Amino acid sequence: MPPWLGPVLHVFGFLVSVTALALSWRAFRRTGRLTDLQTRLATLDLAEKKGVQALLARADVRAVLFDVGMHSHRIALENIGGATATDVDIEFLDEKGKTLLPSGEREDKLPIPRLDSQRRVTLLVALASGRWPPFKVAVRWSDPDGSAQRVEDALYLTE
Repeated sequence: MPPWLGPVLHVFGFLVSVTALALSWRAFRRTGRLTDLQTRLATLDLAEKKGVQALLARADVRAVLFDVGMHSHRIALENIGGATATDVDIEFLDEKGKTLLPSGEREDKLPIPRLDSQRRVTLLVALASGRWPPFKVAVRWSDPDGSAQRVEDALYLTE
């Protein structure tokens, strides 16, 4: 082996190792940014799943006024949430809605002890002159965890 080949191989080996070190450092930095992005994505995904689970653990009760015949109307209390609602009740907040439910309808059917998810209960209503939508209503219920819920809304006649 010629005497000059040893130092050339040492320099070549040194250059190769410095190049490998620079490439691995660059890859490490790029991987760190990707890991940060993956961590953020996983955190957002977990938060979304927790939010969906929280929504599924709650009831969401709404009131809908509709006609079933020429002079026949009903109010449906429907649970569009993912959990069962208990002690469901409706309150009319304006004077013209106070006598909307015929005698005995409130006493016989309200409060509703249990309203499962995607279920509805209908109540007979008596619309007459002076008692015509919109009505201000408040729907109250309890979620499965025992927390009281209340939604105020205007009730319009739907078809």
